[in-house]
Amino acid sequence: MSDLIKTFEGHSSHVSCLSLLDDGTFLSGSHDYTIKLWDIKTGALLKTFEGHLSWVYCLSLLDDGTFLSGSDDSTVKLWDIKTGSLLKTFEGHSAWVYCLALLDDGTFLSGSDDSTIKLWDIKTGSVLKTFADHSAWVRCLSLLDDGTFLSGSYDSTIKLWSTPLSQAKAETKKRKMSLMAELVEFSYLPPSKGFKGGSALSVSGKRMEM
Repeated sequence: MSDLIKTFEGHSSHVSCLSLLDDGTFLSGSHDYTIKLWDIKTGALLKTFEGHLSWVYCLSLLDDGTFLSGSDDSTVKLWDIKTGSLLKTFEGHSAWVYCLALLDDGTFLSGSDDSTIKLWDIKTGSVLKTFADHSAWVRCLSLLDDGTFLSGSYDSTIKLWSTPLSQAKAETKKRKMSLMAELVEFSYLPPSKGFKGGSALSVSGKRMEM
């Protein structure tokens, strides 16, 4: 007995990437240059996104009902899921865009066969930074909680990188630690008149008896 539940047919070439939405639908990217939106329960094809000029390799969902797609046409595109409209095209790579990673500060990363990783501003569409220390195709990206990221390449290496977000988080953490040190200082003070036990808490230079 087969464990197959359903087959989704509609693409005319290889399916290279999938992305699951939280409303019972999913997106598929294909070598037929399109992205399709499917209903998991019914198997129905709900929408086709057309605009790429070559194979679609990767997808990344945003929280606002849009998504990004990377392609062999060297571009990343931003789409509106509800309307199917192409909202923006990000141009800057000179070869395939093979992987994407979304940061939580309104930026995203793209890895390419041009051996670089680019950091983009979603709102403006501009390239904020190019990471160019790999010597071959960049095929995968993974984000860490502190805003840094890992990249894997055909040069047989994995690299760890910082970003403006990671630097900002590190600076914020440093400032918080410094502020805590200034606001709260524990010290053992000599016994004072009317106070027994000798233990006291000094907060912002003010002595509080315990």
